[in-house]
Amino acid sequence: MKRWLWLALIVLAVVLLPGGAIVAVVVVKSRSDFLRLIAAEVARQLEELRPDLSQETRQQVGRIVAAQAALESGYGSTKAFKEGWNFGNISKGAWTGPVIAGGDLEYDAAGNVKGIQQLWRKYDSLAAAVSDFLTLLSWSRYRPARDRLFALDADGYAEQLRAGGYFTAPLAEYQRAIRGALAEAERVA
Repeated sequence: MKRWLWLALIVLAVVLLPGGAIVAVVVVKSRSDFLRLIAAEVARQLEELRPDLSQETRQQVGRIVAAQAALESGYGSTKAFKEGWNFGNISKGAWTGPVIAGGDLEYDAAGNVKGIQQLWRKYDSLAAAVSDFLTLLSWSRYRPARDRLFALDADGYAEQLRAGGYFTAPLAEYQRAIRGALAEAERVA
């Protein structure tokens, strides 16, 4: 099947469930398609938001975000992504929109992991998810991470995300996972 047709299949499919609830179902054929999909949408939105960045920088920022998304959503396999485009595992917080409930992992200060129940933001499209993610990076607690991201420093980006409270996993493990997914994203770009 032609590549464009597979990419077209990635587009949101809407399924009507009993009781009238609508759930977004996301179909991603491969890890490469997932990385391309996220990276392309981030770069597209940055073209409008940050025209001062070069096209190459916007594309690399897109690949770094796609690498993080691969880590956070298991290359699109999580419930939060499949049902609500939430590639960043962004929790509900002050969000007043629809949410998705499910299990997650959290690390304590000693590095012990435990299962928790989580509410994640639910989006109606990938564009909405990317827009919210980029808005989140403009919050004061995540601005240092955004600055490292725009400097194309993936390790510094992860370090500043953790400092801002975005994730609780061990930093070195998170950085290593992003670097691995980033290498893959760069190969498929």
